[in-house]
Amino acid sequence: MRWPVTSALLVCFLVGCQNKKIVDANPVLGPPPPRTSLDNGATLRANNPELVQVSGESDTESRLIDQLDERVVARVGGEPVFAADVLRPFRPFIETQKAALQQAPAAQRTMALQQMDSEVGTLLDRALSDYLDREVVLQSINRTLKQEQIDGIQEQIDILFDERVGAIIQASGMSSKSELEDLMQRPQDPLFEKMALAWREGMGTAPGTSLSEARDAFAKMAMAAEFLRARAKEPANIDRSTLLEYYEEHAAEYDVPLEIKWQQIVVDRDGDEKAAIQKMQQTLRRLRNGEDFGTIAKELSTGPTADDGGTRGWIEPGSLVDTEIEDALFQMKQGESSDVFKRDDRYEVVRVTQRRGGFRKSFAAMQTKIRATLLAELQANARREALEKLREETDVVVLWKPNA
Repeated sequence: MRWPVTSALLVCFLVGCQNKKIVDANPVLGPPPPRTSLDNGATLRANNPELVQVSGESDTESRLIDQLDERVVARVGGEPVFAADVLRPFRPFIETQKAALQQAPAAQRTMALQQMDSEVGTLLDRALSDYLDREVVLQSINRTLKQEQIDGIQEQIDILFDERVGAIIQASGMSSKSELEDLMQRPQDPLFEKMALAWREGMGTAPGTSLSEARDAFAKMAMAAEFLRARAKEPANIDRSTLLEYYEEHAAEYDVPLEIKWQQIVVDRDGDEKAAIQKMQQTLRRLRNGEDFGTIAKELSTGPTADDGGTRGWIEPGSLVDTEIEDALFQMKQGESSDVFKRDDRYEVVRVTQRRGGFRKSFAAMQTKIRATLLAELQANARREALEKLREETDVVVLWKPNA
């Protein structure tokens, strides 16, 4: 699950944090890959962006997976965004797969690496937009907030991050942070998948390769999400007429289909019509005398569920091939048995044991859910509008081109 950001962070932005907890969720921005360096040359690249850009754009013959640290894929407010920044959460898998392919025979390795490069490029295509949106928000935070405000928020996020790390360690069956950090470097370990699942449920993003970079990613996600919430003009409530209008427009969604559960007694004719008629007559006499339908089915029926008293499962209209029997079932009352149905190979009697559904959920029963749905939609729209305004305030240049 993704835990929602509380209003505490909004208060932090406006008046400063005072021992409040921060939780994250955001329908506009996706989980953020941390924008940290991948090698000791990060400072040089950041201070010489033009040199990096030329290197990243000119070497079109090189594979993307071999130049993640150098390939500049965009600029936000003049700051370079490297492919490695965007793909950071996936880096352990990329490196593990790349190392494995290096062991393949040369003829196979070249083709496999080309295929992998294409797949990584596709992954970059999908992740880049959300990453750039997050960078736009984070740069706006740096322009808008004082450093002491950011530091206070970071302190609260660190507390929450450590709490969630503890929960992930426990859920993954580990005993310490050092054990967790070691596992983060070994995606091939069988335990990694269990840890990654717990991490995604708790943090809302992939674990990355170290706790420090994961902490950075979590902080950026929380800050960006709540800053948008603070900037957005979100509705606090929705009036009843709007709720009712939505209910009427989506009325069919609140229909509960009619279902019935039933029993059957089948008497095969088997070429002996007289014996089959006598057996069915015996069945009808016992039913009229009030004997239990299931008991009779166990004794006399040759149907597929005779041993279970002829009990069949729940069905909706359109479930049975024999539409005549189905129509009769849905017209019968609960506990009612049918007349005899004569078929080419059998005689059959059916009984309805239970009925459910066949009604529309009332507005009164659905209005709380409708209100939550509409509020979520309106709030998401408000955040998108806020994000669009921030984009207009920030110069964003995309340099990455698919298959470049």
